[in-house]
Amino acid sequence: MSTPDILIAGLGPAGLALAAACSRRGLAVRTVEAHPGRTWSATYGMWHHQWERACAAFPELSGVPFSTTPRPRLIAPRRSGASPQFGLIAADYVVVDTAALQCALAAVCPPRMTSEEVLATADLGALAAQGTRVIDCRGAVPPDLRADPAAAACQTAYGVVLPAQHAREYLPGGAGCLMDWRTDAFGSPAKPSFLYAVNLPGDRMLLEETDLVGAPALTIARLRERLHQRLGWASPEPGTAGRAEGFADPDEIERSRGVLATEKVRFPVLPAVRPAGLETFGTAGTAGHPATGYSVGEILRSAESAADALAAGRPIPASTGVGTRALHRLGLRALLALEGPALQEMFAGFAALDVRRQLAFLDRSSKALPTGMAMASQWWNTTNATRAAVARAALLGR
Repeated sequence: MSTPDILIAGLGPAGLALAAACSRRGLAVRTVEAHPGRTWSATYGMWHHQWERACAAFPELSGVPFSTTPRPRLIAPRRSGASPQFGLIAADYVVVDTAALQCALAAVCPPRMTSEEVLATADLGALAAQGTRVIDCRGAVPPDLRADPAAAACQTAYGVVLPAQHAREYLPGGAGCLMDWRTDAFGSPAKPSFLYAVNLPGDRMLLEETDLVGAPALTIARLRERLHQRLGWASPEPGTAGRAEGFADPDEIERSRGVLATEKVRFPVLPAVRPAGLETFGTAGTAGHPATGYSVGEILRSAESAADALAAGRPIPASTGVGTRALHRLGLRALLALEGPALQEMFAGFAALDVRRQLAFLDRSSKALPTGMAMASQWWNTTNATRAAVARAALLGR
């Protein structure tokens, strides 16, 4: 085989989007992937304007089915005991058909570009040191780097897929939500989680209990328990506190409720350190939003500029500036340290933001000034007690 211009490790959304963009520029691309025949199964969501930008960058995506949740709600309790804050997110939320997305990007790539091969990070670094242009797209923390401290901060979730008409019976007004932080169904835990309820292609809906970020994060089993309690599917027997002490069998419950599929999510929100000289793209680089977990919209947006840089022999540009990355890390630091009412009220503060500031925070590519203004406004929209807790958490990490 002739020496490729680019060697891409990993064929998730980042690796495949970058390979497609590089192929269109006439670059010789070789990719390595441990499981090249595996179909993507995760739920990939993004804001509608991000999907429009992705389709403009990759016209092949225009035929990919998707479903929209119009202006999803955000509901969060107020620390003062007042009624929960109800807000609408500024943009429509899109979930794409992931298998169709994978096929559309793969169709742009040349056949037989992929080797079924596992290369350790050290091997990729050695190839880069020998002069090969190697791009690591294996995600924030590949298996051989799980000892890295970055692996500790994770987002976890457990979800069920239901026919849309059935799922809407569990939602006030039948409307989807990006976050519902109310925890009445399972008390007032120190570590709250939220319901994420969005439309899926094929007239289905995903109802998912999510731990936004934790170190350690809530377990999948605990989130499954909470989701069942939130939906009214299970309740503990008197005097018990969990499934081991009295919940019904969760598999039986889900079968009886007509669950079509389930989803288990666990991913680190920060990238592990790579060897010097090994380039990165996607969540291995700067595309992942550490305070929300979103990445796919930014990956599809930035693949074109990354390929342009590779074709010109330049370094891959960062998705966003140093200032914005520092602010997002500060937000992550606060999220990891906040507990219970303070964490919930921070999102009540977000729900009260105007459209412009919501989008400034949600978009990974925003400039530092609008991002900082959005974060400051969110902080100001809370009570004095929460402001103090957030300041302490962000500055001291406790």
